[in-house]
Amino acid sequence: MARKSGKKRKATQDPAGVHAANQVTEAEELLNAGSIDQGRALLESVVAKAVDAQVVQVAQYSLAMLHLCSGNASAADDLLSSLGMRHRLHESVFTPDSGLATVADDDLVATRHVKVVDTPVSPAVWSHVQSKFHHESSPFWPEHRYGAPDVGYFSYAFRECASAAPANCVESWIQLHLLPHVRASFPDKARDIVHAEWWVHSRDQISGHQLHYDTDESRLTQTNQLFYPLVSTVWYLSPGMSAAPTLVMDKMFGQDASAAKGYLVVPKANRLAMFDGRLLHGVVPHFQQQHDDVASLARDTRLTLMVGFWDKHVASNPFNAKQPTANMTLPHKTSTLKWPAHLAENLPMSSPAAATSQPGPVVAVPDPLWVEVPTTCDAASSVDTSDGGLVGVGKYFVPDLAALDADIAGLLAEPTAEDHEWLVAHVEADDVDHPRLLQTLCVLHAWMQRGGDLADSAGDFLLELTAHCPAAARAVRCSHLWASLFVDSFLGDADTQESVDTLAAIAWNVLKGSSAASSDKPDCFHTEDMVEALMAAADRDEQVTGMVCGALAYCLDFVPNRKWVLEGLAPVLRDLYEDQANDDDFDGHVDIRDSEHAVMTVLRASSGDRKKLLSALKAGLGHFYVGDVRAKFQSAK
Repeated sequence: MARKSGKKRKATQDPAGVHAANQVTEAEELLNAGSIDQGRALLESVVAKAVDAQVVQVAQYSLAMLHLCSGNASAADDLLSSLGMRHRLHESVFTPDSGLATVADDDLVATRHVKVVDTPVSPAVWSHVQSKFHHESSPFWPEHRYGAPDVGYFSYAFRECASAAPANCVESWIQLHLLPHVRASFPDKARDIVHAEWWVHSRDQISGHQLHYDTDESRLTQTNQLFYPLVSTVWYLSPGMSAAPTLVMDKMFGQDASAAKGYLVVPKANRLAMFDGRLLHGVVPHFQQQHDDVASLARDTRLTLMVGFWDKHVASNPFNAKQPTANMTLPHKTSTLKWPAHLAENLPMSSPAAATSQPGPVVAVPDPLWVEVPTTCDAASSVDTSDGGLVGVGKYFVPDLAALDADIAGLLAEPTAEDHEWLVAHVEADDVDHPRLLQTLCVLHAWMQRGGDLADSAGDFLLELTAHCPAAARAVRCSHLWASLFVDSFLGDADTQESVDTLAAIAWNVLKGSSAASSDKPDCFHTEDMVEALMAAADRDEQVTGMVCGALAYCLDFVPNRKWVLEGLAPVLRDLYEDQANDDDFDGHVDIRDSEHAVMTVLRASSGDRKKLLSALKAGLGHFYVGDVRAKFQSAK
């Protein structure tokens, strides 16, 4: 939902606004208790009164979630459109009884990403874990001030998890029970597992957990580097009243989410989910109406133990009782805290027999995982989401798919000349999903969205990268996110003529390559929308015409006037010939080659207009249209 703490909102000092904020909090408490109809009515009342804009947005967001959970996607879309959201998860993700198909054991694509084991430990061990983290009796929660607004994510490090002597029962569970399942399920990663990171969550039914990547938080924030666990796991100790599922996408950081697949793991007591630690995942809230015979379930929390299994490089931090953080060492033995001693009690060795583990179900989400939200008639007055406020709540709805990666992209270091050299030297032409390439492109995209000097720097870097790294050009070409950014910029969003010229040159690099990265990748640049946007940019500023025509030379099936394309290219080529003739240190030979190739492409695709086009080319090149140059173009077939 649209809140995390249980405190009353005070978005405004206006009494009516404060009352509305408190009503939203009350509505969420009703929803959490299973009083769905009452909670919905209160939210609708807040929206109808429209006392405070910010509070109304929160109420609309919560109502949209309610509509999706009750199967009313159309009503949800109306609200989401007014909030400026343009994409949402498939409606089946929000519905407890959506009747989705279970992934078959021989579905190699799905099972490569997500694996589930039921009864990974014996009932005695599972019961022992539950007792240690019971939300009412365990000292772990109050001593960490779990759920307090100023307490963020925190976890603990278990170094050398395969061989070190366990310091508490959690480390024993990891070493004796979870690690063997992970190694068996991901044998290709088993040898590299050295350390484990563990944390626990106790959540109510409306909280969910926003879509995110598991990362080495210390290196991300301190050195601006991105690293992931080899394998991430979720051990469901108690499913909670709503049994909110874990959603795992086959999307890594920087990949285009529009083509992502989604897989659901429904919580069940003593069920273990395991997945590639690089993948985007989260918990989607479900709402369960309380009935008289399940009143006690309303108090049940969703209790989960998470473990990330890392290689040898993951960072760890000293224990910090005042401000818990990621991958901490355990408190010193002299600590006065009660929870370390509470977790030090291991299950007696005489416990009942071992578990009888068996594969558990993985549920496939229908395509497309990300659904476009229809734009309503009042979309022009929709909420500005540029500050990311509502997006960050769960990322179940986003204004654009780039928002899924934007928070991490903003923390990463600026791509360097060394990055450029490495990508050019090491990334194969067809490896459009290379992690380092995707990471670099994601950072560049985030910078270009911000505009200003950051966008200029990113544009210059991308221009060079797409010129020398074929995989980069192909990755951009098959990305809906990049295509949308270019189209919007060409239609008037770009800051300056120089930035439009750079973007057109990048589009030229992207389009001159092969038509698509591979048969299963879309071609997002060779489209009518892109051609119309390029031509609009040239109409608005004739100084960008040369670069625009270079790109259009590779989209001729959408271009109504090929002579205009050739007339735009000729001055570019003439200036290059002029520089070559007058400069002994001329270094634009690649530019000449690219320009000549674009001209030849137009001529070869226009046999019916050949004479007219050659005449236009001759006029544009002037005295350079002689000898070898003339022969080259006249022989183009």
